[in-house]
Amino acid sequence: MFTHPTLNSEHAEPARIPWDRLGPVLITIAYGFMTWVSWRRWPDVIIDFGQQLYVPWVLSEGQVLYRDVVYFHGPLASYINTIVFSLFGPGMMHLALFNLVLVYGFSLFLFHWMKEISDAAFASLAGVTFVLAFAFAYYWGMGLLNFICPYVYDMTYGFMLGCVALHQCGRYLDSREPGRLIFVGLLLGLVFLTKAEIFAASTAATGLTLLLDLRGRKEPFRTTLLRILLFLSSILVFPLLFLFYFSFFMPLDDAAYHLTSQWINGLSLNVHSLFYYKFVSGVFFLESNLLKISVHLFVYSSLLVILIGLNLWLGKRGLNTPRVGLYCGLALAAGLILLYPQIPWRHLTRSFPVILAILCLVMAICLLRNPPSLSQRGRSLSIFMLAIFALMFTLKVFFNLNMSHLGFIFALPATLVILLGFLYHIPRWVEARQGSAWVFRCGAYALAGATVLIWTSISYNQYQIKTYPVGNGVDMTYDFPPEAVRFDGTPLDRARTLNQALDFMEKEIGPGQTLLSLPDSMMINYLLRRRFSTRDTIFNPLVWIIRGDSAIIDLLEKSPPDYVVYMNIDFTIFGSPVFGEDFAREIKNWIDARYTPIRQFGETPFRGSRLGVQILKRKDFKDNANVPTMR
Repeated sequence: MFTHPTLNSEHAEPARIPWDRLGPVLITIAYGFMTWVSWRRWPDVIIDFGQQLYVPWVLSEGQVLYRDVVYFHGPLASYINTIVFSLFGPGMMHLALFNLVLVYGFSLFLFHWMKEISDAAFASLAGVTFVLAFAFAYYWGMGLLNFICPYVYDMTYGFMLGCVALHQCGRYLDSREPGRLIFVGLLLGLVFLTKAEIFAASTAATGLTLLLDLRGRKEPFRTTLLRILLFLSSILVFPLLFLFYFSFFMPLDDAAYHLTSQWINGLSLNVHSLFYYKFVSGVFFLESNLLKISVHLFVYSSLLVILIGLNLWLGKRGLNTPRVGLYCGLALAAGLILLYPQIPWRHLTRSFPVILAILCLVMAICLLRNPPSLSQRGRSLSIFMLAIFALMFTLKVFFNLNMSHLGFIFALPATLVILLGFLYHIPRWVEARQGSAWVFRCGAYALAGATVLIWTSISYNQYQIKTYPVGNGVDMTYDFPPEAVRFDGTPLDRARTLNQALDFMEKEIGPGQTLLSLPDSMMINYLLRRRFSTRDTIFNPLVWIIRGDSAIIDLLEKSPPDYVVYMNIDFTIFGSPVFGEDFAREIKNWIDARYTPIRQFGETPFRGSRLGVQILKRKDFKDNANVPTMR
């Protein structure tokens, strides 16, 4: 039961709200609503998500990751999805339903986790915010920036595992049970097998917190050393098991390289020189981004001062009551809604990394100077651990953290920490000094609630545009109808063009024949259930920098595909817009010399902004040639 801790005696006590029971109900309602709104509209039908379907499909057919299909992330998500396909058969909806279950479970886990470090009222808002603003997010582009059908499942699975590791580490701080410490290490080992940036954030947060926990504890050095060794060795368990598994299919040094390749490639200067990474991090347009961060910091500081001042002013006049607080909250929420066109809603998280950096520094100093008592240590260090995790998680997008792009996951822990301070800790601080914080508390919840609802409305409106079916059966998803247009007036008739091309290729390309779709359109291979002839499946500028023309051409010469599909995809965000001109020119020349076009749908690929699909057939093609063999 959530009650106000220091309600003034001269006011009648308001009805108690059973947030412990109401919170999960609200989360369930929000989850049901967003599932209905977004049904079969989660992925992008062309970009990125095809890989998340193709890889587990071929693995479920007997291929081995890294040996038979190139993949630049850890193996865990691919093999989890392979299990789903092995049990239920290949299908976009099979993965989507599995992740709908994960999202619902994680939202309830988040509620209980936040309740342990705050109260049930905040935990309810945290769970609802995750569901409405992040899990089903759709703020930009064609889709796939959500937890149901993300651009890469390694990110969402790793994030959820990382959060569970943080929670269990908090439990360990209270109990000091070696078994729980081992469990934390095992979870971090699983995170290592997903995405590098999540593992870095999770290990930094738990590692720093465990080191701080040693301060003030009287424990023999030998015991402390044993705990450290236990923790570090448990992290290695699952990576070593996967290394052992892959060693049966490839040399041990190759297996080790593939398990660590994302770290090697991630540290490559050539990769980070891409416009994409400079844009995502905010280094590009740095001056403009710093200005936006400064403006947001000023606005948030002003709001904080106004709310504290209004709370004090009304308190001195005896008006700081629940009813007045409710009226003030409604007025603030109405003001936000009226100012809707003037507020950059997708960019409200811009200054969060800077706030987190200051917050983590202040918390670290306070914890070092005045270690909390053993009874309060678990909660205090858990909040610090979450703040470090949130800060580390934003480093990739530090100067450009917004909801429009990768913010659906990178802004999530930061938002939770900011809301935790704004809705729980600051009201308690105000309460301790002013006697009552009804006005501040109601105003803060109104501002946060209105923002989440407006974020939800943006996603809702985006989802409603997708009404045109692509694919069939368990793979059917909705995309934009032919009459839809981009912001610049360009028609969005890609779904109709894609359907026409798929119908033709289903009849033209036999089940045992191979298909090379370029430059980044694995969705075609998956929907047709036609394999690539080579390990390489993606040919975007990032992969081109890592692999190079000559290495890919060597593979194509050894195992030429029966058919090639060109699909027009704009890679301007990578700084190399056009395949075959701005990058991979030798690869395209090699293909053009050996393949002849047999059919085209839409515009000529790589010559316009609208979708174009061109099917090419090998000049020396013979039926039943190059039928892939199972390993």
